[in-house]
Formats: sequence, C-alpha cells, structure tokens
Amino acid sequence: MKIADIHDYKNGKKRVDFSHLGIYELVRKKLNFRFTKVDGKGYYFEYKNGIYTKSSFNKMQDCFRNHIKTEFENLEINGEVKYLDFLNSYFKKLPLSNGHFAKTYLSEDFELSENELHLFKMETDFSYMNGVKRKEMTEFIAEEKFIETNQLFGIFFSKNDKVFYKQMSENLFLLLNYQNWNSDKNQPTYNLYKVNAKNNTELYKKRNNEIMNIILSFDLNRDLELYKAEIIGFGITKIK
Repeated sequence: MKIADIHDYKNGKKRVDFSHLGIYELVRKKLNFRFTKVDGKGYYFEYKNGIYTKSSFNKMQDCFRNHIKTEFENLEINGEVKYLDFLNSYFKKLPLSNGHFAKTYLSEDFELSENELHLFKMETDFSYMNGVKRKEMTEFIAEEKFIETNQLFGIFFSKNDKVFYKQMSENLFLLLNYQNWNSDKNQPTYNLYKVNAKNNTELYKKRNNEIMNIILSFDLNRDLELYKAEIIGFGITKIK
C-alpha cells in the first residue's frame, strides 16, 4: 500500500505528497486500528491479543510514527527520500488526522463483537458496569443460599445496608454486608465477615469486636477463590 509520492525539484529539494488512502489502509490492516460509535459516541479501537479494546487517536498516531521509524526501509514510497526528510514532511503536514475521513474509513465494515462491547462498557459505562456487578452478586447470594436478615442492624451495620448470613458449621456463621444497595449512582460495596455462634439467637447478640473481617470490598472476579478457601476451611483461615 503506497503511502507517499516523492517529487524531485531541480534545486535538489524534494516534496512529499502523502496518500491518505494508503496511510489509513496501513493503519487499518497492519496496525489494526478501527473506529466505531457506541451509544452515539465515537471511539478508536486496537486489535491486540485476539480482541478489540478501547484505544485513542493519540495512541494510533504514536503507533504509526513508530511504524515509520522501525519499518521505513519497507514502506511503499514512490521515489527516493531520506528518513529525516520524510519525517519532517510528516510533522509539517500531519496526514494522519482525527477527522471525518479517518473515522469513516476505519469504521467501514466494522462492528464490535458482543463480548468486546461488554468489556468496553464495563470499562467506560458506570451504569452498565454497576448493573452487571449487582446482578452477579444477587445471583451469587442466591446460589450460596445466604439469608437476608434485619436483626443485626444497629449492632455492626447501618440501617441503610442489607445484611445476609449463612451458617457454615455448628459454631460458625458467615455474614455478607451489602452497602449502597439502593443507589444506582454509587457502586455498591460488599464486605464478608465471620462470627462464632451456635444459632441465630446467639448470632444476633454478638458485639462488634466479635465479628471478624474476612474480605472487605469483596469482588467476585478478584476474591472468589479466597471465599472458596474460607468456606472449605470453615473459617480456619483469617483473611483481612
């Protein structure tokens, strides 16, 4: 793909005419950058490790300049020109621009996969990410058979929290505290605790200093293995 034509003047100077089509073809096919809109807003994406992930025009520009530097001898240029002269012409004309042509060409026949769109929105859309994580935790609480209670309010937890418990053995309960559960604007926080008690009645009488931290700011993706280790050991491992 030709990216430039070189014109020689009688005085020995050269003029570099860049091919926008060739440049964007290179950016698209060799450097693997594309453009698309998500929810009405435009974004650049880069294909790495088998998936398109969010990038930027500046990152695309840097990759193109680095490609010029490392692959100059292999670039398709019609005519003879030295690297520094070519680079100087590039910086003067800046043929790679964040404009309509770039966005139109790089968006042609391109659409994010369902998984790519999900990962992108988890990174950039708080409401989407918040909804997904709330759903995952709701399913986790149900699958693990935690039971909701309001008997622990005022002892260790706020009345604005949700609290769940699960009896693990004759002398051990797990407690899951769910903060910001009723706020769509704030990310909820989940905290996992354990307490030694023989039954619910004894559990509800426990003081603050008898409730032990296991995992604060519990995150399913990050902490699930720690949770599994804790329940397998019936609380013999104390995790803070």
